[in-house]
Amino acid sequence: MPVRPPPDAPTRPVGAFVLPARGAGRADPAAHHPRRAPAPRSALYFPRRRAARADGGERREERGGGGTWEARQGWEGVAEDWPAPLTVGVVADTHIHAEPAGRDLPAVLLDELARARVGLILHAGDIFAPRVLDRLAELAPVLAVTGNGDYGELRAALPAARVVTVGAHRLGLVHGHAGRGGTTPRRAVNTFLPGGGAAGPPVGCVVFGHSHQPLARRHEPGGIILFNPGSPTDKRAQPYFSFGLLRIATTIEPELVQFR
Repeated sequence: MPVRPPPDAPTRPVGAFVLPARGAGRADPAAHHPRRAPAPRSALYFPRRRAARADGGERREERGGGGTWEARQGWEGVAEDWPAPLTVGVVADTHIHAEPAGRDLPAVLLDELARARVGLILHAGDIFAPRVLDRLAELAPVLAVTGNGDYGELRAALPAARVVTVGAHRLGLVHGHAGRGGTTPRRAVNTFLPGGGAAGPPVGCVVFGHSHQPLARRHEPGGIILFNPGSPTDKRAQPYFSFGLLRIATTIEPELVQFR
């Protein structure tokens, strides 16, 4: 259970790191490790209330006819196509169990996803309770995969890996606990390379979780973006909770957002 700040210390983002475009010059090596990434001035703000509730509290559960869970079952095993430009929210390793029922995703996560006007949310597994996806689906459509801690209803409805297309870009989504490789990033990227379980046309970005260690860097050769958003609820040895944003147009711009 994450430690909550005292009432006189509001939770807020403390920093953000944007991976430079390929060929833009060598970035500060410290920036690849979010613990040491300098917090830009623009990232130090107090979160606003969720835009989804600005109209008096209405939720967007009408989408999908029978509710968000039924909509997700209709997405099982399908690689979704989305137009660009699009801002994609990225979450992993929420580890929220069905009980206690009152435990929710952090308000700062929901506020900042709404503030970024995400049009799609990716969850890279270890969800634990379907209501986590229901909560995220109040903000935007959700595509998810299972992690090693997901069973029952989630395991029956969601794939272990999938490919999402946004404009001209293909994004691989996997948890990263299984497959070939001695590290989580290596297992994740191998899933989408020849011989992997989801191999196919090349992907430009691999989104994964499992390690709870936020990461944004390029895998060479090929320059595939490896993107782990960390965890917004279980930071383990990391100094901050975190999630990610992918701003996708002609290029993919990954951003790690950290908060206390």
